Amino acid sequence: MKALSSKVHHLVATDVDELTERAHCLKWQLDYVQLERGSFQADILSYSCQNVQMIRTQYSRGIRCFGQSPLGKMAIVLPLSPPDVWSWHGYELSPEQFLLQTVNQGVDHCRWGTFPLAVVLFSLDELLTIADSMEETIAIERLLGNDFVFHPPLPPLKEMRQFLAGTFQTLAQQKERGLGLSSQCQTLLCQALTLQALSLLAAPSPLVKPLSRYSLVKQAETLIRENSDRPLTVYDLCTQLHVSERTLRYGFREVFGIGPKAYLQNYRLHRARECLKSSSRQEITVMAIAHQWGFWHLGQFSQDYKKMFGELPSVTLRRPYNFADF
Repeated sequence: MKALSSKVHHLVATDVDELTERAHCLKWQLDYVQLERGSFQADILSYSCQNVQMIRTQYSRGIRCFGQSPLGKMAIVLPLSPPDVWSWHGYELSPEQFLLQTVNQGVDHCRWGTFPLAVVLFSLDELLTIADSMEETIAIERLLGNDFVFHPPLPPLKEMRQFLAGTFQTLAQQKERGLGLSSQCQTLLCQALTLQALSLLAAPSPLVKPLSRYSLVKQAETLIRENSDRPLTVYDLCTQLHVSERTLRYGFREVFGIGPKAYLQNYRLHRARECLKSSSRQEITVMAIAHQWGFWHLGQFSQDYKKMFGELPSVTLRRPYNFADF
C-alpha cells in the first residue's frame, strides 16, 4: 500500500485566522469570523482522490464564513449529525437537506454547534460528462441551474451520510496508522461518491425558501466590511439602511443567531486581534489598538477579548505567529 501522506491531511486550528490560512492550502479562499465566545478549535480532515476531494470540518464555536470555493469545482455539502444552526446564502438548512455549491457561487455560510460537516468536491465538467452518459437529465439541470438547497427523500440522503461518515472514519484510522488505499480502492471510492452525488441531485425536492430578512442583513454586513477601516455602530447601520433598530435586531438574530451589537463587537474584536498578531510589542501597544477599534475602556476591552478568544490581548501581542503550510 502507498502511504497517504500526500493524500490525507488532518489539521487542528486554534484560531480563525489560522483556519483561514489552512483553508487557502486546500484551495478555498475563505475568511472566518467567530460568532460565539470562547476558545476556538477546528478539526479538519481532507482527502484527495483522483479528481474528487472530501473534507470533514468540525468547529467548537459558531462561525461566519465567506469567500470562494476552488476554481472549476462544485461541491455537495451535508451535515453528518444534526446541526444547531446551519445556513447558506440566507437559507436555513435542516438535517434532512443538502446544498449544492456551484462553480460561480460564492461561499456564504453560518453555523453554530459542534456537528461535523461533510464537503465533497467534483470537477463540474467531469460530473456533467458522467451525468450525460447516464442520461441523468435532472441532475444536469441542477448542476447548471440556480437552485442550491435541496430536500430529497430521506433514503438517498441517509445512505450518502452513512457512506461519508464511514469513509471519513476509515481515512482517519488509516492516517493514524500510516497506511494507504490501493489504486483500485481509490477508483472504487471515487466512483461510489460520483454515483451517490448524482443520485442525490436527481432525487425529487420541494422548493426551499430563504430567510425573509437575509437581504437586509447581507446589506448590513457589506457595509461593515466596506468600512473595515473604522468601527461602525448599530446607529450607523440603521441610518444608512433606513430601518429601525428592532428590524435590524430581528434580522441579525434570524441569520446569525446574535444581535447586531454583539456582531459588531465580535467583528471589531477580530480586527483588533489581527492588528495585535501583525504587530510587534515594540511597535504598538494594546491600548493603541483598542482605541483604534473603538474600545476606549482598556479593562473592559481586555475582559471582552479574553471571553472571546480565551486569552488576554497582551498575550496575543507577545506570541509569535507563523502558520506553516501542511
